[in-house]
Parts: sequence; structure tokens; C-alpha cells
Amino acid sequence: MPYHPASGCRTRIRRSERRRCPRYQVGLLVLLPGGIGRTINFSETGVLLETDQMFRTMEPIEFDLVLEELDPERPYWMRCQGSIVRVEQATSGWRVAVDIDRYTLPSPRD
Repeated sequence: MPYHPASGCRTRIRRSERRRCPRYQVGLLVLLPGGIGRTINFSETGVLLETDQMFRTMEPIEFDLVLEELDPERPYWMRCQGSIVRVEQATSGWRVAVDIDRYTLPSPRD
């Protein structure tokens, strides 16, 4: 398998695989403008989430990932900014794929 040193991740990528970084199947709470959602999977460069809100492709978005596992008594929030690259209708709302442009390191919230 070829190695892609230019990517931000140190993983081997199969020719048929287009993702730059590995995806992790984790259901994190997502705080969106005007609502909430839950991640289906995420990586260093993107996230797939499910929500009851509809978004448009290429729309900019800012949201918080709630990282409860770091400290259940005091959850950490990671602010993410990016653009929506795909929107699909799901059984309980919408699946929204976001390409993350920038994020801030997790900080505790009370």
C-alpha cells in the first residue's frame, strides 16, 4: 500500500480509499446553532453527524463536539469550524458530512 507523507495523518491508504485520515466510529453529542446532533464517525479532518436540522452543501458551519469521556463530571467542548460537503436524508433526520477547516483544543465547561 502506498504511504502518503503529505497528508496530516501517518497511515497507509489503499488506492480505493479516498479518506486522508482514519475514521473513528464514536457517537459524540454535537451542539449546533439552533439544535443538537450526534456524530456517526469522525477523523482529524471531518465528521459525519446526524441531526434533525437540514443544512445545504458548501454552507459554512460552526459547532461544538462534547467530549464527555475525558471527565464525566465536567465535559470538555471542542469548537469546530468547517464547511458542509454532503447532506443525505436519514430515517430520523439528516446525515451531514463536514470538512473541518479549524478547531480549538478541548476546554472544560461547567
